[in-house]
Amino acid sequence: MNYKISYLLKTPREISLERAAEIIEVNIDEAINQLTPFAEYMDETHIHLKKFRAIDWAEKYVNITRFEAVYTEQERRDLLYLMVYSNSIPISVFHFQDFLQVSKGTVLSDIKKVRKELEGEECQLTYTRKAGFRLLGAEVILRKEAKNRTARLMQSLAGRFGLTYLTAMLSLDCYAKARDLLDNTISLSDLRFAPNRMDELAYYLSLTTNRMGKISVEKVKDAELLASLAINDISRQILTGLGYSEHLESEILFLSLCLASIVEGDIQEPALDFLLECSSEVIHRMEFLMAVEFDSFRELLMNVFYHLVPAYFRISYSFYLPNVMIDQIKHQYASIYEMTRKALRPLEKRIGKSIPEEEVGFFTILFGGEIRKVDEEERNRKIRAVIVCPSGISSSLILKSELQQLFPMILFTETNSADRLHEVDETSYDIVFSTVPLTLTNKKKSLYVLQPIMTDLEKNQLINQVQRDWLIPGFSMPSAQELLAALLPYIELKEGVDEEKLYQVLNRKMNKLLEKKEDQRPMLSELLTEEMIQLSDQPKNWQEAITLAAQPLLLKNKIEESYIKAMIERVEQYGAFIHIGDHIALALLAGPGFVERELSNGDNAVIFALIQAGTFTAGFVIVLQGVRMVLAEIVPAFQGIAKKLVPDSKPALDVPIVFPYAPNAVLIGFFVSFFVGTLSMFAMIGLQTTVIIPGVVGHFFCGAASGVFGNSTGGRRGAVLGSAFNSLLISWLPLFILPVLGDLKIASSTFADTDYLVPGLVLGKLGEYGQMALTVGIIAFFLLVVLSSFLFAGKRTNIVSKEQN
Repeated sequence: MNYKISYLLKTPREISLERAAEIIEVNIDEAINQLTPFAEYMDETHIHLKKFRAIDWAEKYVNITRFEAVYTEQERRDLLYLMVYSNSIPISVFHFQDFLQVSKGTVLSDIKKVRKELEGEECQLTYTRKAGFRLLGAEVILRKEAKNRTARLMQSLAGRFGLTYLTAMLSLDCYAKARDLLDNTISLSDLRFAPNRMDELAYYLSLTTNRMGKISVEKVKDAELLASLAINDISRQILTGLGYSEHLESEILFLSLCLASIVEGDIQEPALDFLLECSSEVIHRMEFLMAVEFDSFRELLMNVFYHLVPAYFRISYSFYLPNVMIDQIKHQYASIYEMTRKALRPLEKRIGKSIPEEEVGFFTILFGGEIRKVDEEERNRKIRAVIVCPSGISSSLILKSELQQLFPMILFTETNSADRLHEVDETSYDIVFSTVPLTLTNKKKSLYVLQPIMTDLEKNQLINQVQRDWLIPGFSMPSAQELLAALLPYIELKEGVDEEKLYQVLNRKMNKLLEKKEDQRPMLSELLTEEMIQLSDQPKNWQEAITLAAQPLLLKNKIEESYIKAMIERVEQYGAFIHIGDHIALALLAGPGFVERELSNGDNAVIFALIQAGTFTAGFVIVLQGVRMVLAEIVPAFQGIAKKLVPDSKPALDVPIVFPYAPNAVLIGFFVSFFVGTLSMFAMIGLQTTVIIPGVVGHFFCGAASGVFGNSTGGRRGAVLGSAFNSLLISWLPLFILPVLGDLKIASSTFADTDYLVPGLVLGKLGEYGQMALTVGIIAFFLLVVLSSFLFAGKRTNIVSKEQN
């Protein structure tokens, strides 16, 4: 039911269909359909509405009659409280009887129980013949009670009927006004509110309207925190929309508190940083208690933060949050629920209150999903395989490469000769791929005998067999041959295409899908952490320095002792090529063993290096060819625009447009810029500042462009100096812009282009002087750009005129 129809029930009973459709925000056909139950009669252009009372509207809106709305004892008490809370006229026992449709004895019993409930909150429900029933006590407590009772009533159809009836008694369109005001105000902000809580808040506002501006509400304890949040401005706008232009600050703060209890946490609010830290503590406690490690920590941190912020305000002020699934959660996920309750101790300690089971239940669902993901990943990681060949490791390299492409989800631990398989620990593998027949003593292990070089048909048969046994029990992916047999009756082959050729194409496509897998190698920022950096106040020679620097890697089992020895031997063998600056050495050399084990999936290290170099070169050529194509197509096409629509205009393309003019300068610019960026990174480590990791994209595009322009004015030296200066700018300016980025610095990220860094610094500094200064700065910057374009356009016109004269 469209709640906006209630607006029409307040207007003159006869209204044009066009106006009615406009008010309820639908087209005329839909308006006729929706308004027919409310019409006394209707013609082609007008509708005459029936006279509707509050009870009639409630029955239509909720779609039950007052006789079907059977309230529970708790619902009766909640409605009784809200009747006294919302009305400005005296309320008597008769009013309760008429509204609830119960006997006088039942009403008196309910009144007694409501009074008992309020005793714990130090509030009273009093009665005098003149004033009727009244609520006495701290206004902030009375409003909290009203909000909680509204939330409880929203959980049942009868409860929603009671709320609709009660608000309609105040005014037929009371709820509609509050709901539209909330929706319109909140839609202008970037904040995200829980949709199912907006109805509850609209009913609460409708019931509280008569108290606002008449009964002052006490200041809440988190006044400074609430006043600093974006929801404070939203609250002010809502109160203004309700007609309270002279609203008290305490009124704004309490409404802000209500909004804070239903809005997702905003990472851009600096005042909420303490809850972001609390979220991190909760996750770490959960990892410790459940003996798991969440892979997507940042994503989980954000999700916990989004839930924890409203939970903080709800729990702090005892706002009720219904959770209809709590009994099911506690029964089916008892262990996760209990661990979640313990993991939430940091939040409990910060608030100083125990956390209600309904709130624990919501966090249980959140963590339960993450733990399930970890379990699934763990199950996938458990599938391990060894490869056995007659003559050992060397003959199995080709086979291993093929198997890794076919089964990226399987971990291939070792390659062995047939006569040494018994020496391998049986707990270290689940599957054996062998090119010779074997007899396995452990029947739980799977053996697959195959050819060293398999045909397409053999590959598909192997995929199907492994899937049936390990990956997807009970399911078999159809082979290319089976798919072809199913398709042939319905297709006609083109000339020159036979079944064999179609089979080969289909088979290659199917195998290609299996080769796709995500690159899960760690980023440099994940490796270069504080605990991986060694500092010493004792002088050391270069061998001792390398040994000391490698200790964190050794302790974490990232490398072995032989790796440290190999680094030192390389320097002794090839000379001091590790020296990259005064007192700085780069000694971490991968070596063929590391490359083949960690990077190339067993491919030869030299071949892998050549492939990577070729890939980069191919990418570079593609960029240059793409730019040439853009120039060849767009520039001529732009001439019509330059002549007719925007005279003297020029096509503005991205920086790679200059690359074809000096390809060698592009390479020089990129390499010099990246080299200087790497040196800057190590300098930052030495200075113990924030470390800016050099980004390949920024150094390639900006550094290469600097090299091209430097080359055009200063030759080779200009290319080197230009790209070096560019590198210094994009490496060091982020250090100065990070403090003005607000909460973005939590992500430890910044932007690598000077066209962001320079204006960003200026605007960031202006922002320190307030929002008005920032706005003026942006307008001034825009005007400067416009005036500059006119000025330079005028100069170019003068130059052309002089040349023509």
